[in-house]
Amino acid sequence: MRRITPTLLILAGALLLASGAQARTEVLRWQHANPSEVAHFTVHVGSSSGSYSQNLNVGVPAQQGGAFVYDLTVADSADAYVAISAKGTNGLTSSLSNERLRAAPATPPPPAPLGTPGKPMVVSP
Repeated sequence: MRRITPTLLILAGALLLASGAQARTEVLRWQHANPSEVAHFTVHVGSSSGSYSQNLNVGVPAQQGGAFVYDLTVADSADAYVAISAKGTNGLTSSLSNERLRAAPATPPPPAPLGTPGKPMVVSP
């Protein structure tokens, strides 16, 4: 029996803030050596390395610049460990890609106080 072993060359992301205050979108990009042999991809997501609590069948996403692209919604304050596998048109499933950590953004410091309490602020034109 032949086993599919895709070469997932790129699994990278760019952080984009989602419109909701409690979630963010991670843009995943990857390549496969033989895309015509893929029936669907599965994105594996977990909160710790090697432990995936979500297995999302994402089909065969659209390609941009030779890479598959998928938008993953993640809780704003959560780290997400992500790996990808492929199911071939022959029914066999590949091993997992290399894992990538999509870290939660750092919490910004609180804003500095404006003015001195009890004194009016002066704003220049």
